[in-house]
Amino acid sequence: MKKLISVGSGFGKKSFHEAITSSKAGDVILLDPGEYNFPNGFNINNLKMIGNGSKATDVRLNGHFT
Repeated sequence: MKKLISVGSGFGKKSFHEAITSSKAGDVILLDPGEYNFPNGFNINNLKMIGNGSKATDVRLNGHFT
């Protein structure tokens, strides 16, 4: 069963690192506006990421995925 994981600051939200490492294939990660840096990259399996901003530039990801 897929789940929604919210990333940002506030009640019930996780850090970007925590969201990626605790997710499973098919999960959806909802990213609050901000800049997320992960220079070492992440190995992910079939995740969907959605930016929760009003403009495409509200959410910036700096890193790589494999």
